[in-house]
Amino acid sequence: MLAAALGWLGTIGTFVAYAMLWKGWLTSESRRYALLNTVGGLLGGTASAIYGAWPSAAANFAWAALGVHSIVETHRRRRLEVIVNEIPDFAPATSQDAASQERGAASEPLERAFRTQAACEAHRSPACVIPQLP
Repeated sequence: MLAAALGWLGTIGTFVAYAMLWKGWLTSESRRYALLNTVGGLLGGTASAIYGAWPSAAANFAWAALGVHSIVETHRRRRLEVIVNEIPDFAPATSQDAASQERGAASEPLERAFRTQAACEAHRSPACVIPQLP
């Protein structure tokens, strides 16, 4: 009885996640979508293991592992976006002549790209996007 309830809850959870994605209520990168798939995979895998259906258990646990991976990557990507957005812009100096102000304005995109690249390399995120220079 317990195995059947777990299996049905897991199946309903993964189908609800897919239906919400299909309807546009969730995105494939949302935490809720990944969490529903993870929990559904764990419940379905546990039920399959209780019944001794090992191929189904392996498939469900693999599905749950993909959900965990998605949660971790989404968390890393969002944390990196916060870190990159917190990098302050250089404040313009008040006592510069016109030529040095032009050089400062021209080098600002380059400085921002270097700071963004340094932040990305510090976190070693493959999802980090370095802005293109004009």
